[in-house]
Amino acid sequence: MRSTAPKRALIACSTFDYPYHSPQSRLFGDTLTHNLIARAADAGIEAELVDTLQGGVSPEAALKGFDLLVVLGGADVHPNLYGHERSRYTRTSPDEAGDLFEISLLRHAVGTGTDVLAICRGMQLLNVALGGSLEQHLPPTGRHYSPENSASFVDHPVNIISGTHLASIFGSEAIEISSAHHQAVQVLGEGLSVAARADDGVVEAVERAGDNLVIGVQWHPEAIQADQQAMIAMLKAYA
Repeated sequence: MRSTAPKRALIACSTFDYPYHSPQSRLFGDTLTHNLIARAADAGIEAELVDTLQGGVSPEAALKGFDLLVVLGGADVHPNLYGHERSRYTRTSPDEAGDLFEISLLRHAVGTGTDVLAICRGMQLLNVALGGSLEQHLPPTGRHYSPENSASFVDHPVNIISGTHLASIFGSEAIEISSAHHQAVQVLGEGLSVAARADDGVVEAVERAGDNLVIGVQWHPEAIQADQQAMIAMLKAYA
């Protein structure tokens, strides 16, 4: 008999943990994360946060008992983790602890059949964890981020590729999204394929073929002003 117990999601979010974040940035991240937790409950998923800077915890232990790993936004990924020199626009955390822990979580989840949903920086980390690289700064056109306010979302359409998991989730090949990212996928990580692009060609979503559902989106479906039913639909694909 199929278990009726709700799926459990582990949420990794560096926004809470890095001490250099301003109170405004922490409140911004707190709002996004708790909105995600609420929408996960609507989708029948129990979500729990994990401290990304904790020490001495293996990815195996952290993910034990969880069906889904969700990695959210935060500071830029350290460029040395994908073999690049630092751009003057790159804004990383003071250390690599959060990056390395979340990368270990992603690699373990992908390798052991745990589902993955990676959002914004989470998608970038997923790409790096699987051997890909990042473009460190997109032109300040106002399409993907606000040059004046990094905590302000920009709404724009993305084109979803036919036949992808995302296309089946949304039932459409064009959706409106809210984004706030100045970096993007450059070279795809191993096993990843493009699932959506913006009109300017920037990769907006990736997927990985396999028994587990692995999706990364560059936008913020958990944003308060985003379509909440779309967020629930995405989470229900994991439930």
